[in-house]
Formats: sequence, C-alpha cells, structure tokens
Amino acid sequence: MDFARYGFGFDYLCCPISLTTNHFSVKLIFHQEHFDKALGRCGYYPLITNKNDISFEEAMQSHKDQYKNEHTNRRAKSSLNLEPIYLQTPKRIEALLFLFKIALQMAVLIERSAREKIKSRDKGLDNFMPNRKNVKNPTTENLLAEFKDIVKGIIELPSGETFGFVSKLTDIQKDIPAVLGIPQHYFNYAYLFNST
Repeated sequence: MDFARYGFGFDYLCCPISLTTNHFSVKLIFHQEHFDKALGRCGYYPLITNKNDISFEEAMQSHKDQYKNEHTNRRAKSSLNLEPIYLQTPKRIEALLFLFKIALQMAVLIERSAREKIKSRDKGLDNFMPNRKNVKNPTTENLLAEFKDIVKGIIELPSGETFGFVSKLTDIQKDIPAVLGIPQHYFNYAYLFNST
C-alpha cells in the first residue's frame, strides 16, 4: 500500500533520536566542629517573660499553654462574626471583648459537649464534612454550618389563620442535636418562634 498516496506521512520515523546520559555523584563530608556547635544548642531556646516573681517551672508552663491562646485567636479570625462595634470608647471595647469571650466560650462548650456525647455512645457523625463517616471530633463551625440552609416561613391558610413552619431536618441535622443533648421536639416552629 502506498501510504504517501493517501496522505499518511511517516517521515518522522526515519529521524535519528538523540540520547543524553548524565552522571551525578554525591560526596558527604562530616564537619565535627559544626556538629559539636549544633549539639551544644540542642534542646535549648530562650524563654523571655516580663514577670520576675514566677519560678522557672511556672514560666515554662505558661509557655506550654500558649497554644490555647493561639487556638482561640485562630478561631476568632475565622468564621465567627460578631456585629461590628465602633471602638471610640473604653466601654465599647469592653463590650466587644465581653461578647467575643461569650461567643468563644459557647463555641468551646458546643465542641466539648458533642465530643463527650460521641465518646460515650461510641459512634461519630455520619455523612459529615463532606460525606465522611464516623466523625468523632467535629468543630463547632462545622456543626453550625450544617444548619445554614434551614429556613422558617409562615403560610396564610384559607381560613385566615397563619401556619408557621421550619425546614424538615436531614438525618445529619437530627443527629447533631442528639449529640449536643438537645431534645428533638425543641426543633419546631412553636418552640423556636413563639414569643408568647
């Protein structure tokens, strides 16, 4: 068969292929002086405090507990949104910090309650974060995010009366109040929005 006649080109098969081979080597040299210097610093780091009346052990414990503050600040900078307050006066600053502390404390308590209940029942949350099974360490932010699409509404009936409703809960939304110790019957329109 004449491939050229039908437009098939195989000229590239005749081109030579260049092959390049590189060789590398690694040479390790042990520097005793650098090793001794690094070994002398191993396990030591500066610990600076502005308190003169605490022991070394107390200073070290305060330093070790610092991660708790870092965790709190990381959470504060994330999805927790307090209403903005214009901070022109000390009272407004105090109010903001007070609200901020309440919000953070509630977040910690929600998390702790959920994890203790999950531990006692020995079964985590299914279809959570996203579609994961048996989640035993949910964060408050992820627990609350499951309810972001919940809606409430009021329907006017032909009789002139009104009927209030809230969204029907999914299986995961029913399980979350269970691990928080919230009775299921609390989630209805009359309980949530009845102002009388």
